[in-house]
Amino acid sequence: MREDRAGRQVGRTNQGLGPAARGRQQSSSSPQEVGRWLAALPGAQPVLAGARHAGRNLGRHLFEDRVMYASTEPCPMCLMACYWARIPRLIFGASSHDVATYGFEDLQFYREVALPADRRSLREEVADAALRDQAVDVLRKWADMLPSSVEPKF
Repeated sequence: MREDRAGRQVGRTNQGLGPAARGRQQSSSSPQEVGRWLAALPGAQPVLAGARHAGRNLGRHLFEDRVMYASTEPCPMCLMACYWARIPRLIFGASSHDVATYGFEDLQFYREVALPADRRSLREEVADAALRDQAVDVLRKWADMLPSSVEPKF
């Protein structure tokens, strides 16, 4: 960590970003702003933060009519967020190979998630039956509250 001019701790980051449509950016973040987000919450990655900010500005969570701009290739988590938000196009400057040169682990993470689950360093397992049943019940109740029926995505 380092401190910015105001003496606040700033996390190390390499991105400034934002979704845009018709040349109008919906959100943006400087490396300093992004660093403060990352210092406060590890899951608050730049692309995610930009998408959340755009969602608040636009009053929606899907961006089928937007383009995501990022200074670097998003990490796997942020790339998946782009898929979830239905963003049809992503434009970035530096690749994951470029950022690996400067110590970022994105390329390693891309390689890791490409492996079969049983070969990854993160051990993943489904909870026992009782806990799984509770979790599925929460999902079912959520789906029942939606205005239209859910289409399974198998």
